Amino acid sequence: MSISAIIARAKERKAKRQAKSLTLFPFPRKKPKRHSEWRKWRDKCDRLMSMWVRIRDKRISAYCRICGNRLATLAYHLIPRSKYAVRWDERCVVAACLFCNWGERNNRLDYREKHRAIFGADVYDALELESRRLVKYSVADLKAIADGIQAKLAGGR
Repeated sequence: MSISAIIARAKERKAKRQAKSLTLFPFPRKKPKRHSEWRKWRDKCDRLMSMWVRIRDKRISAYCRICGNRLATLAYHLIPRSKYAVRWDERCVVAACLFCNWGERNNRLDYREKHRAIFGADVYDALELESRRLVKYSVADLKAIADGIQAKLAGGR
């Protein structure tokens, strides 16, 4: 069988399945969820921060800032992202490898002392103290945060 024949056969099968599903379930399918503007800006800030941290830490070293053994491919938050007071703080985010990101996410208390030793006890304690503050960002605040991070990316600082 040629590739075009295989593709045509797969399309026929898909059309049959769709026709059958419409006879079994005549109700219209749900529309996809529309995300709020706040959520879109939050996600944009996260993407920009991740990009900025990986570029910033690649200037120091291309390797993980925690273990130093593997290439850093992710942005890792020393304090969880659920703490919005420090979510986009540069001191809280470092470039890390996948193994450190997953391992430390599941054993955060075990790695607390390791983080204090690597990044400095005073910095880590200040981040912990700041993370206890309750913060509620508006869309305008998130736009300002995104603009600040974009300026850093454009400026190459």
